[in-house]
Amino acid sequence: VGSNPGGVPDAYRRGWPGVAAGSIDWAGRQAALVAAGDDLLLANRFQLACFAGGDPQPRWRLGLAGAAGDTHGWTGQPMRPVVSGDTIFVRLLEKPGPKLVATAVADGAERWSLASTETCQLVSDPLVSGDALFVIAATRGDGKWQLRLRRLDPADGTVEWDRQVAELRDSWWAVRDCQIAAGVDGTLVIACGGSLIACDDEGSVRWRRRLPWVPPATDPLRLEQEHRPPVLSGSGVYALLPGVPGVVAVDRSTGRRLWSRPLASARGIVALAQTEGADGLLAVETSTGLVGLRAADGSVAWRLPLAAPLDGSFAAVTKAGRTILMGFDGGPAADGRREPALLRVDAAKGAILSRQAMPPLADAGPRITPVVPGPGSLRILFGRGPDDPTRDLIVIAP
Repeated sequence: VGSNPGGVPDAYRRGWPGVAAGSIDWAGRQAALVAAGDDLLLANRFQLACFAGGDPQPRWRLGLAGAAGDTHGWTGQPMRPVVSGDTIFVRLLEKPGPKLVATAVADGAERWSLASTETCQLVSDPLVSGDALFVIAATRGDGKWQLRLRRLDPADGTVEWDRQVAELRDSWWAVRDCQIAAGVDGTLVIACGGSLIACDDEGSVRWRRRLPWVPPATDPLRLEQEHRPPVLSGSGVYALLPGVPGVVAVDRSTGRRLWSRPLASARGIVALAQTEGADGLLAVETSTGLVGLRAADGSVAWRLPLAAPLDGSFAAVTKAGRTILMGFDGGPAADGRREPALLRVDAAKGAILSRQAMPPLADAGPRITPVVPGPGSLRILFGRGPDDPTRDLIVIAP
């Protein structure tokens, strides 16, 4: 879990209007669960483990041991593994910064790695688009950070080309957010430092859109916002960026802003659900529940207040064209603890389809995140209280 699991930042312990003290699940936010066929990959930034089928013991594990960086460095950022064929690409957090590693799906054998340095940091998760592997590197000079899109050879990690795509002020490093997504047409969209940047697959910038951005020193609510890639669908790009007060939509071809919707204590976009409308509906998780926004204009289609939604616990699954949101509300139990209940919510209408109590998970401060729906089951990481750095992997059959 890193080199200093007990040193939880004060910002996580404090509360602010609308957010209870200690409610943010820092360990869960910094972990990632990814399905890889019948296997499940668990990455907590310092190790990667593969669980085969229903076996509770990992089939293999890859870790950093004494090279692991600070547990609370790169605050709140998961480092998500990406599977391509028989290879897994993942960043692991060393003391100098994130290292990109390529490992074999079958046995976790390391094939190659690319380390960060004092002057060059790998600030995004890897992205596989077609047969290409991309990552964003940040280099510092003259009090600014230059973001550089790199294309790597997936076979050995060799840098095939390197293009500067943006320049950010030095204050960005306090958050160092950087997410990248790809469209079906090969367009790459980068979200970082309150900006959206679109490039083609050769690294040529098509447009940049600067959004209203609150500097970290004056924005306590940035810790509520999760680090998630932008959502690309049709002609739109939809994003909720740390430091940007709400959800924004821009035109994918031009970067023109289509709409923005301020949302107090918004955490992240859970899904873009297809509805009867042509553009669909964005399901957004907040600290008080869920909100549905019409993708066409950002207007509110529905609101679903919840008693105590567990931080980051909602995910989406689509069956027969219908999107269902699955997550946990942590209402009070009879003995004063909080008893999580598994909710199934119709994303098109914001209606609760079912509520299933989970008494074995009752605790004074239950932590359930991330959540990964699978065939006939739900995989979660479960922890107890704000200071618990460890997690149990639990499979639930709803």
